[in-house]
This record gives sequence, C-alpha cells and structure tokens, in this order.
Amino acid sequence: MKSHLQCITIASLSLAMSAIALSSATAQTPTPVTVHLPRLPNSGFNFTYTYNVPRTTSNLKPEIGALQEIFNGPTAAEIAIAPGLQAPIGSSVSATACNSQPLPPLTINAGRFMVKRIFSGNSIAYRIRFCQPFSSAGVGDDARLQSAIAATLWGNLQTVGFGVNNISSIRIATSNGACVGSGGATCWP
Repeated sequence: MKSHLQCITIASLSLAMSAIALSSATAQTPTPVTVHLPRLPNSGFNFTYTYNVPRTTSNLKPEIGALQEIFNGPTAAEIAIAPGLQAPIGSSVSATACNSQPLPPLTINAGRFMVKRIFSGNSIAYRIRFCQPFSSAGVGDDARLQSAIAATLWGNLQTVGFGVNNISSIRIATSNGACVGSGGATCWP
C-alpha cells in the first residue's frame, strides 16, 4: 500500500512539474516594438516630430505595450544617444492610475490609461482615456502628446494582426473624457 501511494505522489509531482515547465515555455516572449518620443529642440516648433527608439514589450497586444512604453519615458541610455528625448506626459500620472476605476465593456486597462480598440474591416480605431489628470503647458504639449501616440500606433500597426493595415482614427481623452487639446469636446467613450 505504501509503494502505491508513493507512485501516486511521484506521478502527481511529475505532472505538476510538467505543468510549470509548460507554462514557462508558453509565457509571452518580448515582442520588439517602436516607441516614438518627442525630442527637443526638434519637437519644439515642429509638434509632429518624434524620435523613434526600439523597445520590447511582453504585452499580448504589442501596440498597447508600445504605448505603455511611451509613458515610461526615455531611458538614460536613450538620452545619451539622443539628448533632448522627453516623455510626452510628466511622471505625475501613476502607472496604476486605472486600477481602481471601472472599465467600460471591451476596454483594456493599460495602467496609466484605458484603451478601446474598435475593428472595422481592415481598419482599427483607438479611443484612449487617461485615468488621472495631468498638466499640460498648452497647445504644443498637447500636440506633442498626440503625435507621439499616433506615430507609435502607426509604427506598430503590423503587430495588431487580424488583417488590419489602417488606423481610421485615434481619439485621446483626459481623465474627465474631454479630448486632449480640444477645449472641452468629448472623446470618451
């Protein structure tokens, strides 16, 4: 009887170890993405100018992971290569700002922001809403933020899959749902 129980215990342990090995083998491997950041002085008066840097993300939706990387800002190594790189919003927006907020249906919690992806044929539309207020120095800052987000989404469009090869629209909202840079028009939901 004792050897029978030992066999069952050993078999159970072996199955558990196999499951751990399988989950480790199927864990998401980092996907290369391109992140577009404002760079001063180039972005100073040319609000559409962005500087792209290679990154990786383990997000299952790589273009959303690329957006998350934008708001982490430039690394010291990236600044050493390209002085003047900036994060498009300050570090005042917490990386977990959305965690306590309810998510509308089909919305992704991306930490600092929520995003809704709307598919239509071979196009995708993005609705992005920040979960915490942030300060903007004005129209130039808003335009640099919009350019960084748009360039990053376009630069990672091939990672979306599902035959998508076009972005039909990108709407970016502040925490109260107003469009960034609009003076109050609503962009969310």
